[in-house]
Amino acid sequence: MAKPTDEQRAVALIFEYLHQEGLDWFRNADIEGLEYYKKIRAGYDFVDEEQVGQIRAKPASQFPKRHVSVMVPPAKHKHPLLALWVRWNFKAAAAECGYYIGFWSEFDGAHSFVGFRFESPEEGEQHDYFHCQPCRNLGDRERDDEMAVPISQRTPTFPLPARNSAELALAMVLALRGRSGFEEFRRKMLVRVVEARNSSVLQAGLKKIGELVESRLAPAGAV
Repeated sequence: MAKPTDEQRAVALIFEYLHQEGLDWFRNADIEGLEYYKKIRAGYDFVDEEQVGQIRAKPASQFPKRHVSVMVPPAKHKHPLLALWVRWNFKAAAAECGYYIGFWSEFDGAHSFVGFRFESPEEGEQHDYFHCQPCRNLGDRERDDEMAVPISQRTPTFPLPARNSAELALAMVLALRGRSGFEEFRRKMLVRVVEARNSSVLQAGLKKIGELVESRLAPAGAV
């Protein structure tokens, strides 16, 4: 087995932590009896620890089609479920990764799915930068989620201030959790995961992405 690169190991650490955190949330969530949740489970399987571990073990692969990792969802929604599908290629000269998130929740009595994909730069001149786009599925482009909101999967394309695939994953965490949630994620991960404290790529990424939302008070008299 090839030894994972530092960047690959940092990405694996992030998603291993998010997966375990999501499982802990799911065990205490009261949603299994809901009809809309049963619909979701009819269309998706949950990845296990071994499948998430493939991010570390294989230089290029992806989660099986329609297999997702449960994540901790935003709190201020009714009956939320947040899931993640991942593809990765660390064989490429510059790592090529895609992190697809899907969010189901209830609004005004109706359930819906909204998705976003966080991706590495693509070939060509259109999206050759780290970016985020809307999507209607979780890695299965031939089959939209049946609750998906009918939106474009190309526009808008949001540029992201990432320099590598680990920072892309951290930008995703920040987008989902906001400043205080990102800081809580950073603090807890570094306390609970010894390996995270020894990853220079992860440490640099936490600093880079964290700086985007640090409070900065302008000096007196500044315009």
